[in-house]
Amino acid sequence: MMNIYEFQNTMEQTVKVVEAIWNGTITFSNKGEGDVVCHIGEYWFYFYNGKLFPDTLTSENLRENVGIFELAEMIINAIDDLDDDEYTYYWDILRS
Repeated sequence: MMNIYEFQNTMEQTVKVVEAIWNGTITFSNKGEGDVVCHIGEYWFYFYNGKLFPDTLTSENLRENVGIFELAEMIINAIDDLDDDEYTYYWDILRS
């Protein structure tokens, strides 16, 4: 079970990501063979592999087809899986 501090951190991260999507700090594009990537700052990372809606989901219609909180969770999970330097880079931008 998640304690109150973990819950608070998760909620704060979710709010920061949602705000960044709304204000354009986070953008999306397609790299490679249709994989949607997330851009934050000067860099990007893979966070969506196209398996959910492989024929219909693109970077242009991602926000229309995936709920904002589900999208935020996908991005947070991807950032959590990055190495320490990348993790710090992206969260520094999102928290500023």
